[in-house]
Amino acid sequence: MPHSDAAVRKEYNKDYQRKRCQRLKAPPGICSYYPNCTQPSDGVHRKCAHHLAYMREYKKVNRKPKELGTCARSDCRGVRDPGYASCTSCRDRDKTAVKLRKKEVLAAYGGSCVCCGEGNQEFLTIDHIAGDGAAHRRTLTCRLYTWLKKNNYPAGFRVLCMNCNFSLGCFGYCPHGLTQGIPVRLKRGPKEKGTKV
Repeated sequence: MPHSDAAVRKEYNKDYQRKRCQRLKAPPGICSYYPNCTQPSDGVHRKCAHHLAYMREYKKVNRKPKELGTCARSDCRGVRDPGYASCTSCRDRDKTAVKLRKKEVLAAYGGSCVCCGEGNQEFLTIDHIAGDGAAHRRTLTCRLYTWLKKNNYPAGFRVLCMNCNFSLGCFGYCPHGLTQGIPVRLKRGPKEKGTKV
């Protein structure tokens, strides 16, 4: 052990983690695998060629191969269901997590449709007030509900039921909203030939 004294070892580990965190926050171009490594990275990975080769070799030797027919999740050894990549318990766990996340996000934005007052979670969804939902979703690297939670529920979104959201998307207005004074979404102009929206 490099430091037999517990207090010195603790201080060394704290300093090591601090340097590593600083390196990971550093701009790409410097190896982030080890705090003392000053080799340039290849621009694609955050490691230099030496540490990248080391990690690949380490994973080849030490990673336990998954048996054929087992769940695709790395932390599960359950039997995969036919037609699925994962087992039933993993899929159930994922569904529960998605439902809880949706419930949190809907609660943060009011919990009921702002147009008609529908409160059943099964009927509710998040609406982009500006009408730019498709373009926004193309830029996301995770699900919309996850993104909203990570970004502390930003403005520009609201809760609508599927009927009101569909009506706004197709017709530019909702019959409920006309009677209650909900702002009408402006319709987009006609698509030009050969362009995708």
